Amino acid sequence: MEYAALMPMMEEHATPENLVGFARTAESLGFHALFASDHVIIPYQIKPVYKGSADGHFPFPKEGIIIDPLIAMSVVGMATERIKVATAIMVLPHRNPVLVAKQLASIDYLTGGRVILGAGVGWMEEEITMLGQPFSERGAWCTEAIDLMRTMWADEPASYNGQFFQIPDVGFQPKPVKRNIPIFIGGTSKPALRRVVKQGDGWLPSNSTFEMLEDGIATLTDGCEQHGRDYGELTICLRARMAFEAMETKYKVMFIGSDDEILDKLGRLKEMGIGMVLFEPIYKDYGQWVEAHHRLAENILPKV
Repeated sequence: MEYAALMPMMEEHATPENLVGFARTAESLGFHALFASDHVIIPYQIKPVYKGSADGHFPFPKEGIIIDPLIAMSVVGMATERIKVATAIMVLPHRNPVLVAKQLASIDYLTGGRVILGAGVGWMEEEITMLGQPFSERGAWCTEAIDLMRTMWADEPASYNGQFFQIPDVGFQPKPVKRNIPIFIGGTSKPALRRVVKQGDGWLPSNSTFEMLEDGIATLTDGCEQHGRDYGELTICLRARMAFEAMETKYKVMFIGSDDEILDKLGRLKEMGIGMVLFEPIYKDYGQWVEAHHRLAENILPKV
């Protein structure tokens, strides 16, 4: 099982020094990947449909800093040598997929093939609508966007003819190092899981319960069998908030407890076939946040 961390690219943690310094720290601690989150704007009025909190409200402060994930990936990629750079998750309807394909391919080229795209259709109707996409069509739009990006990465000349995008023969360079970039699909809905089977290299659920993970894995296993795909090809990457003690928070937190309690849960995840765990400590204090990664890497992860 591999382990990943979030980049310090949100709220008080988001400084140039922290972004570069923590990237090098995470690499030295043996983490395998660094992920960046994604919101372009935070509307002041949002429907309470967020699944990551108990009451459905999105607790992130409207004026809080969120560095653009592609910029953060570029900075971190240039500051490190081995660790992968990724998104968790990029909301695809926020951006033109040809431009995103170009940006990701460029980062992959410059970092020697270290990019992972965690992608999803998004849940915040207000943000997606403000950025110009019809919320009700975002599923079909994203299915086409993923096909389009893979075409741009693989073919030369590249062309695409779909419902939302029509691209005649074009030159597209640079290509990713392997002419492809792994795509982990976010979400736990049935359409999201179908998209994992048909288009994904992995599944990226966020702060799920063990029961939700078991149900999702069963659905993916059945779906792969129906479509003639090897389930073993998929990487299951779980994004999980954590703390070593009970804390007041509006977010749902999967890992709370002592080293042994967290080790026990990681053991269960390994037995379930989870391929990567993306840790998200919920500490506001940056020093505590960094120390949590040291404690994980030095005291817990070697024992899993």
